[in-house]
Amino acid sequence: MSIKLPIVISAEQKVSELFDLSTGMLEKLEAWANFETLKANWYGDEDIELKCQFTLVSADTFQQKFASLDMPEWKIDNENNAALKFGGIEEKQHIILDMENQHYGDIADKSRWLSNDIQLQLQILLRHWLNQIARQYQLDVLDD
Repeated sequence: MSIKLPIVISAEQKVSELFDLSTGMLEKLEAWANFETLKANWYGDEDIELKCQFTLVSADTFQQKFASLDMPEWKIDNENNAALKFGGIEEKQHIILDMENQHYGDIADKSRWLSNDIQLQLQILLRHWLNQIARQYQLDVLDD
């Protein structure tokens, strides 16, 4: 039996191959993200069930889907190469990330909970977006 976690992370095949992202690595990232949001008490109110889907895509896919389409329900964040669809807190939040054009920031002095640099960079990137969701819905931000 498979357990549905509130935060789900997927990657298109091209991105998985480019960054050597295994299913196991994505599952570790999901476990980390769900644990961090649990620690931040996102699920303290049982009436609220926040769900979030992160999708990691190539630059080509991102451009094809979001560069020229007029989709009012999506917010395009060109500075961070992301497309966001935030509904009400009871709706699934969608974050599409162009992985070929991300700026991961400084990874020095960060937790080494995950085993290699791309995992660590993804952890930093996910923390950034999870904190954006927290701010959007007045939830506690994740600890650094």
